[in-house]
Amino acid sequence: MSSARNACDPLLRRFERYSLAPGRMQELFPAREFSGPLLWWGQSLCCGGLERQLVTMGEFFAKKSIPPVLACANLSKEKGNAFFLPQARKCFKAIHDLSGFTSAEKEHVDNARRMMEFFRDAPPRFLNSTLKYLIFFLQFRPCLVQIWNADFLHVPMAAALAGVPHVIIAGRSVSPRAGLAWNLERVNDVFARGVLTFLLRFPSVIMTNNCRAGAGDYADWLGIDPGRICITPNAFVDANPGMADIGTVRTFRESLGIPETAFVVGGLFRLEKTKDPLLWIKTAELVLQGNPDAYAVLGGDGPMRPELNDMVRDSPVGNRLALPGLIRDTRTFYKACACLLLTSHIEGLPNVALEAQYNGLPVVSTLAGGVEEAVAHGETGFIVAGRSPAALAERIFHISRHPDWAQAAAKKGPARVISHFSLERAGNILLRLYRHLPAVVRTCGDVFL
Repeated sequence: MSSARNACDPLLRRFERYSLAPGRMQELFPAREFSGPLLWWGQSLCCGGLERQLVTMGEFFAKKSIPPVLACANLSKEKGNAFFLPQARKCFKAIHDLSGFTSAEKEHVDNARRMMEFFRDAPPRFLNSTLKYLIFFLQFRPCLVQIWNADFLHVPMAAALAGVPHVIIAGRSVSPRAGLAWNLERVNDVFARGVLTFLLRFPSVIMTNNCRAGAGDYADWLGIDPGRICITPNAFVDANPGMADIGTVRTFRESLGIPETAFVVGGLFRLEKTKDPLLWIKTAELVLQGNPDAYAVLGGDGPMRPELNDMVRDSPVGNRLALPGLIRDTRTFYKACACLLLTSHIEGLPNVALEAQYNGLPVVSTLAGGVEEAVAHGETGFIVAGRSPAALAERIFHISRHPDWAQAAAKKGPARVISHFSLERAGNILLRLYRHLPAVVRTCGDVFL
C-alpha cells in the first residue's frame, strides 16, 4: 500500500492544490456551450446486473420521451460485450461504440492535450484514456453525463474537465477500499480516493449509489457526509414474465433428480469468492444432513466452479446437491425451490433477492451491503449476522418446519418488491434528481417541468 501511495503522491498533491482553488479550473478550461442530449456511459453491455439496470432505466426514460444517448467503451460481440445491445437499440436515441473513436478535428485534439498537461503526473494509461474522452466530450457537448460505474475514473474526470454542466457518478456496491480484502480487480484505492475527492469539489459533479449501505461505505472512505450521495435504487423488472408452467417446473426438477414434493434450497449467483459459494455448500450440506428429504441447487458459473464440483463429488450428500451451471429460465428455477440462500461477503442491492421475493421465495442471507434494504427480516426472509453455516441452516430449517410462515412470506415478498423497487418508482427517483439540474431542464424542456 505504501508504494502505491508514494507513486500517487505527486498527482494527489496536484489534485489537492487545485481543488482548493476552484476558480483556477475555470481559468484553465473556459466554460463552453453544452446543449447536447443526456449521455449515459457504460463500460459495455455484457450480461451483468449493472448493464441490465442501465438498459432497464433507458427503457423507462424512452417511455417518458427523453431517450438518452448511450456511449460504451467496448461493444465487441466476440468478447461478449454486446449481450444487451439488441434491447438497448430499442430505447436509446443513439449508441456509440468508443473502442475505435478518433477525432479529426484539430481544435478538439489541441484543447484536450492542453487540458491534460494539467495532469502530467497522472499514470500514462489514465492520462491517455482521459484524453480520449476529453476529445469525445468536447466534440459531443452533452448537457449531462451519467457514468454507471465509478471504477472508471477517466470518464468523469474527462467530463468535468471538458466543462459538461452535470456529471453523475454511480458508485459500486462497495468502495475500492472495501474491495481490497477480496483482491477484486478494482482501481487503486488511494488513487481513486484522490480522483473522486477532487471531482466532488466541482459543483457539476454528483455521486449516487443504489443503496444506503453502499453510499455509507463510499462516504466513510471519502470522508464526506453520506447525505452528499444520492440514493437511486435498482429497478426490478420481471425477467421472465408470465406464470411458470407446472410441467416445466416438474421437468426441471426431474432433470436434476429431485422428487416433485422435495424441499429445495436454491442459490443463484456468480461462483466467485465474494459470493462465498463455499459457505453456501457447507450450509446446504447441514440442511441436507438434517433433512433427508431436502435437496439443494446452486445455479451459476464462475472461476470457483471446478473447486465446487470437487467439493460436491466428495460430499456425503452430494447426490442431493446439484450445480447445473447457468440458469436462463429464472422463474422456473425459483418456482422449483422453497427458499433462496445467499452467502455473499459483498453486495449492493442484490437483484437475486428481489427476484426471489417477487416469485414468492423466502430469502436467507448473510448480512452484506444492501441486503437489509432488500429483505424484510422476519417477514420475507431472514438476515443472519456472522458467517456460521449452522446459523444459516437453522433459519432454513425454520422455513421448512413452519409452512404457514413460508406461505405468508410468499405473499408479502411480491408486494414488497413492487412497492419498494418497481421501475416506475426507481425511474421517478432518478427523474427527480435530473429535474434539479438546470442544464438538463433547459435542454429537455417541458418533460422536466
